[in-house]
Amino acid sequence: MGSAIQLDKVAKIFAKGSSSVVAVDHVSLQIEAGDFLAIMGSSGCGKSTLLQLLGGLDTPTSGCIHYGSVDIAQMNDAQLSQFRNRQVGFIFQAYNLLPELTILDNVALPLKYAGVSKPERRKRAAQVLEQVGLAERIQHMPSELSGGQEQRTAIARALVTKPAIILADEPTGNLDSHNRDHILELFHTINQAGTTFLIVTHDPVVGAAAQRILPMHDGKLGTSAQ
Repeated sequence: MGSAIQLDKVAKIFAKGSSSVVAVDHVSLQIEAGDFLAIMGSSGCGKSTLLQLLGGLDTPTSGCIHYGSVDIAQMNDAQLSQFRNRQVGFIFQAYNLLPELTILDNVALPLKYAGVSKPERRKRAAQVLEQVGLAERIQHMPSELSGGQEQRTAIARALVTKPAIILADEPTGNLDSHNRDHILELFHTINQAGTTFLIVTHDPVVGAAAQRILPMHDGKLGTSAQ
């Protein structure tokens, strides 16, 4: 599933008053299809910005981001929207759940945008909610969930489209150790079926679960470990 991803001298520079801030500093990286990678570093080092660039949520100031032969840095908004819906599953630090929808319909929403029929998308959403341990909560509203349950709902939403790559920003940050271990086991099962994972984390347990750890400091990626 999926293609190799190649970052070539990718930079992101933000203007700040009369000066500028280099959030991502000419990063080059090869990610093979089926990799399971973790980016680790202190807050403000550029990890989340790099993840947003990889997912097409932001555009680089310079450099190329190739998924196979396609450079997503050159896509327009409509092309990026289609790319994200078909290829990428996002797990954000902020859950971004819609408060007016049940968790079943929150999880099913990406499938609606993909044109999947209502019965099928609700069936697939229920299946993935069962995988993350929320089968008994599918008709609850986000306001009725704990932070950890909201996090697992967000994880289910990222998985439901069966994307080529999962980009996860602190995906286990609000989970206790039991649920963290359960989610990591689920990630590994999905990864072994071919899905690529790139996870930003502060948790050394999550980092240790990856095939490679990519340390990040001041916008630069260091030499990988493991």
